[in-house]
Amino acid sequence: MLDHPRSRLVLALTAVPLLVVLLGACSGGGSKTPDRTAPAARSTASGTPADPNATGAKDPCSYVSGPEVQSATGKTVSGDPIRINDFVCRYNTSEGVINVGVSRPVTRERFDQGVQANANGQQLTMIADLGDEAFAVPFGVSVFKGSASISIAVSPSSAPTGGDAAITLARLVLQRL
Repeated sequence: MLDHPRSRLVLALTAVPLLVVLLGACSGGGSKTPDRTAPAARSTASGTPADPNATGAKDPCSYVSGPEVQSATGKTVSGDPIRINDFVCRYNTSEGVINVGVSRPVTRERFDQGVQANANGQQLTMIADLGDEAFAVPFGVSVFKGSASISIAVSPSSAPTGGDAAITLARLVLQRL
């Protein structure tokens, strides 16, 4: 699926703020190893995501389920979610991909740097009533809440900001932080 130019762009847009976070964590002097989660902890049989805090895991695929992605986007989700790394989960759909990224802990400064990198020189639109601070970015949204950064990228998007689907998915993630 990464052969499609938009798929590569969406991965890049989701990964940039996460790369900023990783670079900041690497320079922080700590030697904390990221938590890993077994695939079985990703979702329950009902399609509801497993509690991401039940095992202390931070699997990005545990915040929203395939059926929830399908409901929010109106696109058929094909196959299981794919854990790209410790921060990003990909859902392949009938029309493209949805990337859900969650990073913690993140400072507001690192979040802002990531959002600006994603803006690619474009004017950003703030989104009211979503986390502590949220912006529409190309193909989706970036949200800061407490010490968490959430990035939702919808490709192809039906609107320049990824529309309501990205906001709906961000709200689900926020409920489960």
